Amino acid sequence: MGGRSIGKRKIRHHVNPLKDTHQAKLQLEERWPERLFARPELPLHVDIGCARGLFCLDLASSSAEANVLGLEIRAALADAATEDAQRFGLHNAAFLACNANTNLDEILRLATPCTPLRSVSIQFPDPWFKSKHHKRRVVQPDLVRAIARHLPPGGWLFFQSDVLDLSEGARHVIRSVEGTGLRDVRESETDWLAPKPDALLHVSTERERASEALGRPIYRACFLKEG
Repeated sequence: MGGRSIGKRKIRHHVNPLKDTHQAKLQLEERWPERLFARPELPLHVDIGCARGLFCLDLASSSAEANVLGLEIRAALADAATEDAQRFGLHNAAFLACNANTNLDEILRLATPCTPLRSVSIQFPDPWFKSKHHKRRVVQPDLVRAIARHLPPGGWLFFQSDVLDLSEGARHVIRSVEGTGLRDVRESETDWLAPKPDALLHVSTERERASEALGRPIYRACFLKEG
């Protein structure tokens, strides 16, 4: 399996999130944002599967009145992103190495006393094309419930990918989980023209820019939390 290198460390492109090594629980203290952010009281945006963290760094740089948290299952990438945030003096950007499906609910529960969740993004996640591997995809019912549990009314969940099958599956999961209060901003499940949230209009991921340059369609869906 291919990978990329950071320093002397080779990074795998694909990581099976269901392996025991990726089921570990993070050991975080209550009010952990007070340790990671200069202004922990700012609203929080969480990017799930942030990879090298470039999108998060750009968003933090352009959003001084919000904190940005990137979650990445590959620890070497999260560590490198943390080093970049420190080097660039971005005190509103932080990264945690973890499996979001295992840890997101607890991360947000411990943050709530000091840091309100504003929004969540899931962008170009691993498609895991084979049907038998769909259980490895990041958008699963428990993750949707965790996001919805902590999003306030008016908060949003943004998803985008250039893989239609993956996008259809993620959207179906989000729509089908009952009692979340998450409303798809586009009525039709085949309408992929959801506008990007205002906070993300001027930032994009590397994959997003590459897909647009090649003329590939990007499938976008946005869900608003209703009161």
